[in-house]
Amino acid sequence: MKDKIKIFAYVGSCNVNSTTGIIMRELVRCIQDETGLEVVMTEFCGSKCDIKECVGCTQCFVAGKCALDCKDDMSEIRKRMLEADCIILGSPVYFHAVSGNMKKFMDRISYWTHTMELMGKAGITVATSGGNGLKYVSDYLRKFMDYLGVLDVGTIETAAFNKQYMINEKTLDKMQPMLHNCAKAVKDYLVDGHIPAVSRMQKDVFLMYKKRYEELKEYIDDVDEIRRWYDRGFNEYDCFEDALRAIYKTAPSLN
Repeated sequence: MKDKIKIFAYVGSCNVNSTTGIIMRELVRCIQDETGLEVVMTEFCGSKCDIKECVGCTQCFVAGKCALDCKDDMSEIRKRMLEADCIILGSPVYFHAVSGNMKKFMDRISYWTHTMELMGKAGITVATSGGNGLKYVSDYLRKFMDYLGVLDVGTIETAAFNKQYMINEKTLDKMQPMLHNCAKAVKDYLVDGHIPAVSRMQKDVFLMYKKRYEELKEYIDDVDEIRRWYDRGFNEYDCFEDALRAIYKTAPSLN
């Protein structure tokens, strides 16, 4: 039984009064209410952290680390993500796509998608806009989570023009049912041990990489992502669900 839930949150906005951040923090409050546990959130956002753009050197795939990590905040971000029980990613809509800050973050960590590095963690996506494009952003964030192996426990979508608009329209009050539904899903999974449904994409991605790394096994000494796949024992499982069950065997809170 857990006595604490660790949450990693990244807000893809440079606005110091980010509506995405306001909603995320309210979501975390709801999670604490629903679970009755201590909830510790580590929040990073575009307005406060330094994330340099990927330079496309491909060393993350080959060497398993990014040369830029020592020059910005990504080393700490990766550490916090690995420690977290729940991942929350939120972005405002920028012409039906995630913000530039969110894309930089995703680009710098995308090599983790090749090994489904965060398999089994709970995940919630948050999309905000002035009125349209929410589903484009939610779907893109969810796809990213799927490739990381993060299990879907909720999606938040809302029109939130700015902080004053939210106050005037009592936006957070109106969002309470949606927020508490996500919070209950977190409790069901992380506290009560009810495993969320695995997505079709996660099943397909796992099988795609399993086949790929079997074909490339001769390069295991030269390419970190191949070695990482085998070191985690994923080659031994026939499907995503089997690998997931193996993770649960080492998670006392879900036994």
